[in-house]
Amino acid sequence: MSASSLPICKAGSIESVDAASPSNSDEEGAPHLGGSREDALDSFPIREEETALPDRTPSPTASPTVLVLSSSGKPVYCWPQEIEGLPGVAATAAGLLAFAGSRGEELRSIRSGRSTIVLLDRPPLALVAVSNQGEPAPVLRMQLSLLHAQLESVLTRSALGVLFRKAPSYDLRRLLGGTEKMLDALVCSWARSPAALLGAYPSLALPQPRRRVLATHLDIALGSTRGHYALLLGPAGVVALAAAPGRPPLTQWEVLLLLNIVGVLGDEEALTPVCLPHADPTALLHAYVRRLGGEGSTAGASPGAGLGPLTLALLVPGAPDRASLAAAAARLAPVGHLAGASPSLAVRDLPSSLGGGPPGTTPLLHYAYRLTGGAQFVASPPVGDGRLQQAIVLAYSQVRAAAYDRGSEAEGPLCGVRVERRPGLALAAVLGKEGELLAAYDALSKCEEVAAHCARLAAWLRAQHASWFS
Repeated sequence: MSASSLPICKAGSIESVDAASPSNSDEEGAPHLGGSREDALDSFPIREEETALPDRTPSPTASPTVLVLSSSGKPVYCWPQEIEGLPGVAATAAGLLAFAGSRGEELRSIRSGRSTIVLLDRPPLALVAVSNQGEPAPVLRMQLSLLHAQLESVLTRSALGVLFRKAPSYDLRRLLGGTEKMLDALVCSWARSPAALLGAYPSLALPQPRRRVLATHLDIALGSTRGHYALLLGPAGVVALAAAPGRPPLTQWEVLLLLNIVGVLGDEEALTPVCLPHADPTALLHAYVRRLGGEGSTAGASPGAGLGPLTLALLVPGAPDRASLAAAAARLAPVGHLAGASPSLAVRDLPSSLGGGPPGTTPLLHYAYRLTGGAQFVASPPVGDGRLQQAIVLAYSQVRAAAYDRGSEAEGPLCGVRVERRPGLALAAVLGKEGELLAAYDALSKCEEVAAHCARLAAWLRAQHASWFS
């Protein structure tokens, strides 16, 4: 049963299906969550069926095959590192895009059997993703857009334009040498984290008074430099952001790019050039990254169980004064202990009425909660089994795409509550005005129980907004 053939339910109702294929919508990103409401669940009957469904559990390497090429067809980057017949694949993709462009059209996606091929034309570059895992085409386009922005964060949009105007057949891999680890980390994260499909960055759960103190000290640290932006980060998410007066706030996409850059820097102190494609696609800043230390668990800790070391990132223009940046970091370090012992988001630490408990004692496996309009989310730590975590993230992308069918874009999501059953998992989504909850349950869970439980969990999470989000 395809998502487009499912019975349509208006906002505030429950839709229960046994599986969802990717939505036929090819819009880039999901519409804004608006106009939905959560009503009482008892008044809506839930249809539960048992059908033979294909197993969509991803392989251990569940990230899509990704190819970046120049407009002339020369390969720039690929994942995995070895693609059989790479030059021919690149030439074919470039030819398809050129043919569509000559007709004044944009080729966005192709479906062939189980495979989905998504193309993103961003001259002088083109990006291609090929997947047979079942990701919706709009999700793949969002991921390719993020990868393109990561490339621009290294080289800047203006530099790319000038380079290819002068030498259209230039081999860009010469300039990208050494960045493969960063690009690989971004692509691999798509199978483990819901950040890209939610279009949001992870926020560290922290009591509001402590977050406010840390944010104040971050503003002071930024003001002591001539920097444009500052980020205070923990292993599980963002603690606080700061922008210099007159500077636009960082978008969620720029925060995700910076999180990826910081994540691959292994040194206690590092300085690296970076471009913010949304703030200024023509300028390079320097990112000063410093591990501040702090209380709490470190290596081997579950995200949310304790913050562990804090990380400061300061983005400054021109030639950076490393001594003044280090001094700003030193002034921030004494308050780092305020981020210790942050509230745990692990399923085992939730109240039992919300499905909390050790693995095997509760049907709740994982959840992710996005702040509507806030571009932030919180989530329970990844489940121990890598294949199961990949299956959950894939299922989140499918159920979210099905909830935002193209035909109801003006009215918001089709269903306030949506429940799906599939091999190995039961999925639930609660889509409201204030937040959006996606949750994965044991496959043996009954749909009625999942719907009611997920609504209670969403209500509890809404009540904790002050602790979850900055």
